[in-house]
Amino acid sequence: MRKWDMNMRCCPLCVKDMDSHEHLFFECEYARQVWGNVRSYTSLGHIEGVWEIIVGFLNTRGNWKSTESIIDRLVVGATAYYVWQERNARIFTDIKRRPTQIAKIILDTVRLKLVSMREGHVISNWKTRKRWDLERIVLHEA
Repeated sequence: MRKWDMNMRCCPLCVKDMDSHEHLFFECEYARQVWGNVRSYTSLGHIEGVWEIIVGFLNTRGNWKSTESIIDRLVVGATAYYVWQERNARIFTDIKRRPTQIAKIILDTVRLKLVSMREGHVISNWKTRKRWDLERIVLHEA
C-alpha cells in the first residue's frame, strides 16, 4: 500500500513529475516518446505531444469519414488507452515496457482495426496500405 501511495504522487512512467492527466497526456517524457513513435503514421506528424492541440486539430477536421481522419482518431485513442494501461500496470503489477514496445502495440492494434474495417477506401487507398504495411496481412472472406 505504501508503494501504491508513493506512485500516486509521482508519475509511474517517468518517475520525475507529479502524476496527473495533464502530465500523462503528453507532458510525460515516456508518453512523449510513445507519441513520437506513432505520430508519423498520422496526419498529425507535425503536432508535438500537447493534448489540447491534438484534440483541437481532430475537432476542426471537416470530413470525419476520410481515411486520414479515421486513422488519426484511432491512433490518438489507442495511444491514450495504452499509455494509461502502462501507467496502471506499473502501479499495480510492476510490469514495465519500453515506449517502443507500447508504440508497436498501438500500431499493431490500429493496423488490425484498419484491416477489419468494411470501409473500402481504407483498404483500397494505396498510400494507406503501404504506410500501414497492410499488404502482409492476409484477409480471408467468410
